Amino acid sequence: MADEKVLVVDDEVGMVTLLRNYLTREGYEVNTAPSGETALQFLEEHDCDVVLTDLRMGGMDGLALVREIHATRPETQVVLMTAFGGIDIAVEAIKAGAYHFVAKPVKLPEVGALIRKALTERDLRRENRELRQAVEARYSFGQLLGKSAEMQRLFSLLERLAATSSTVLIQGESGTGKELVARALHYQSPRRRHPF
Repeated sequence: MADEKVLVVDDEVGMVTLLRNYLTREGYEVNTAPSGETALQFLEEHDCDVVLTDLRMGGMDGLALVREIHATRPETQVVLMTAFGGIDIAVEAIKAGAYHFVAKPVKLPEVGALIRKALTERDLRRENRELRQAVEARYSFGQLLGKSAEMQRLFSLLERLAATSSTVLIQGESGTGKELVARALHYQSPRRRHPF
């Protein structure tokens, strides 16, 4: 946990101090910013795993900060804090890309638990993306072998077929690589996010 970084964004000095002290004791590397603009400047030069931000601040508000972080750093998890809000704000925050929403006055153990869950979800998403990339690389057209004119025509046909939504019938003798061709076609098509 020592290398996991949290950025606390709030214009209330007391809240920033409280959160920084608690999160440092929990083992996080904690940085702070007094505004959304300052937070974005910090994020341009530094990596951060979780951003914990207030909703209402002078200048850029927390929702605008959530949107900007989500657009430029989608792996960074953002938890929005506010004393002013209910379900509508929570829903808007989640739609904007926030991981979660917490009401002020914050309960420190709740904040700690949210940050741990946010980090776990971030790790799962990263692992999922890496596994998808490995599967797609495994079944790319480049993994199919063959230099004959027939194989080159097959590669060309597969590239054209991958861009369509047509049903494809693959025929051939046992052991000729029909399943390999089918998987390559699937993972190169717009349907790759769906089950094979």
